[in-house]
Amino acid sequence: MKVPKPIQAQGLWWIPGKPDDRINGTLAISGFAAITLELLGDFGLSLGTDLKTIYGETQDGKRVSLVGCFMSRQTSRSSGMAGATINAQIAFFGVHTEDPSSIIVTSAVFTSEGLAEWLSISGVQIKHNWKRRQHMLRYTLPKTRIYKIRTGLTFSIAFAASVPFGGSVHETKIVQSASMKLTMKKGLPVEEVFLLIYRINSFLCLAYDQPTALLSSPCFRQRMFLR
Repeated sequence: MKVPKPIQAQGLWWIPGKPDDRINGTLAISGFAAITLELLGDFGLSLGTDLKTIYGETQDGKRVSLVGCFMSRQTSRSSGMAGATINAQIAFFGVHTEDPSSIIVTSAVFTSEGLAEWLSISGVQIKHNWKRRQHMLRYTLPKTRIYKIRTGLTFSIAFAASVPFGGSVHETKIVQSASMKLTMKKGLPVEEVFLLIYRINSFLCLAYDQPTALLSSPCFRQRMFLR
């Protein structure tokens, strides 16, 4: 999976059950969704230690759960303070949980590279009147397509566009994008939602006849709760 832009967040981090032993650190998520936590400390653990979960709270007050953690690097500073690099498999924002299966998702929005082009659904209409030297450009946002997968589960494709509101009088540009959404009436465990999303992406790889990357959205988990 790719993210729209790399994420970096400073905050305090601790091991579940030890909230008093908090360490300063910086969480970084690369454009290819590699999750790394740089800590100013090491929790008193040794290099190569597997950690099921690390909790965090960013400077702006957001809760973070890092799941599937592994200490990949340990450093010692001249000041005597140890440091560590933690790699994680999954990052959950907005919740503290040691058990990802306890997270229930009611909707998920995502997209993939090349989706808008493959759909070939456009709201652009161009008309020419060559005699009068007139050219008309009209744009209508395409309607959302909704498909029922099974009872309580729907799949939809929605469109968005960036349109000019002024600027250069010599050039105008409309950029249309598309996203996909899964809506679960009663909610599903997050692992099942991930599985559905990756199955959809596998289908798109076959449809495109080439590998394609999932792109997350800021509202990837619009609503979720712990059961």
